Amino acid sequence: MRKLRLLLIGAVAALLFGLSLFPSHGQSLSHRVAGLSITEDVSAQQEPKVGADRASSIALLKLLEFSPDLKGLVVTSTYHSPAFLSATDESGRLVLNFRAARDVWVIQFRAPSQDSWANIRALVTINAQSGIVESASLAKWN
Repeated sequence: MRKLRLLLIGAVAALLFGLSLFPSHGQSLSHRVAGLSITEDVSAQQEPKVGADRASSIALLKLLEFSPDLKGLVVTSTYHSPAFLSATDESGRLVLNFRAARDVWVIQFRAPSQDSWANIRALVTINAQSGIVESASLAKWN
């Protein structure tokens, strides 16, 4: 009986240890990408159906819908995140946050000074499976 109990305890311990090696739902990691701190869910991974060039084109079209007179937009960073949760800027300010992980392209743009604005930046996320714009923001400041 004692051997059976020890064997059972050992089996449960081995099972629990084995399960701890796999990422569980809700675990995340953060890393820096072109001035943003990106937070991702570690459990989701898949290859994008929409490529970086197509995602960048979709993002540019969306930004030109916001501001059709804007000239000289240039992609400064394109990053595929299979499980994007949030992004903060260099000062730690939250710039984008989703409630659940999203498979997106994170695309950053800049434009030269124009129309009395010294700085023009944009951030767009494109669904990497469907090509749908998940979010877009355009900032102008002096």
